[in-house]
Amino acid sequence: MTPEATLVITTYNRAELLREALHSVAASQGIARDFLEVVVVDNNCVDHTAQVIVEVRDGGFPFELIHEKEPNQGLSHARNRGIARARGKFIAFMDDDQLVDAGYISNLSAVFRESGAACAGGKIKYYNAENIPPWLEPLIADVGQIDLGDEPVDLGGSIELGYLKGGNIAFTRDILDRIGGFNTDLGRSGDSLLGGEEVDIQGRVAAAGGRIVYDPRLIQYHLLRPERWHKRYWRKHAFDWGRSEYEMEKANWAQANRFMGVPRTVLLYLFTGSLRRYVAAWFTFDGARIFNHERAIWRRLGYIAEARRQYRQGGGR
Repeated sequence: MTPEATLVITTYNRAELLREALHSVAASQGIARDFLEVVVVDNNCVDHTAQVIVEVRDGGFPFELIHEKEPNQGLSHARNRGIARARGKFIAFMDDDQLVDAGYISNLSAVFRESGAACAGGKIKYYNAENIPPWLEPLIADVGQIDLGDEPVDLGGSIELGYLKGGNIAFTRDILDRIGGFNTDLGRSGDSLLGGEEVDIQGRVAAAGGRIVYDPRLIQYHLLRPERWHKRYWRKHAFDWGRSEYEMEKANWAQANRFMGVPRTVLLYLFTGSLRRYVAAWFTFDGARIFNHERAIWRRLGYIAEARRQYRQGGGR
């Protein structure tokens, strides 16, 4: 029997976190066994991920649990493998370091039915973010979490209104058949913190006339992993996000005047904008504000580095 929904969990060397994620799915309330299939996409794991999947499946997992492997490294490749394997009428995604709320799965069908959405998602909350340093609090408000309120919001593909996060996002099978999957030039791969694939796919959903809906009934919980408590992680995060931004915006610079492969306007932004604001922030004695502007510089540097890399790769000098 064809399941109503598929939940795709992508994983890379986090076997014990995956175990917890699967246990949270098993605790879902009011779901018949044939309603849901769970596809775990193993993206070249070298830990005991395969063993964990077998143990959970043999331990009485209440839904069909499928172990799928994706040899091409990268989150977008892994998600696309999950899409190819999925049989559900709608396909939801979660990360291996997340937990689903007990009502998440049962609410999925209601959200799609009531809203007519092609793409839907909801809240993501950190579940272990107590006693964090002051500089970290404004960062995690926007990265790894999302809360657009307690009422549904029709996003319509507008970044100004916000966009859904990939750790809690679902699509109808129909829209994915029409627009394709995630852009494999974007998204995390190995230790890279590239992103942007979630913005890209929602833009394509909107361009195809699909409705994008945030619904607060769809709740997942995110682990604030140890590395995210350190500034070096967030510097790399900003740098790689800048690289992703250039990939998404490169068509805008096709005719731009360049210096060493970098659009001159981008360099101007760095020196007259980001650096100036960073220096000014030091006079506020506000550590969170200073680090925020430091990250803006790293983001701009990532943008510049990717522009330079692609220019040289394309034969520029």
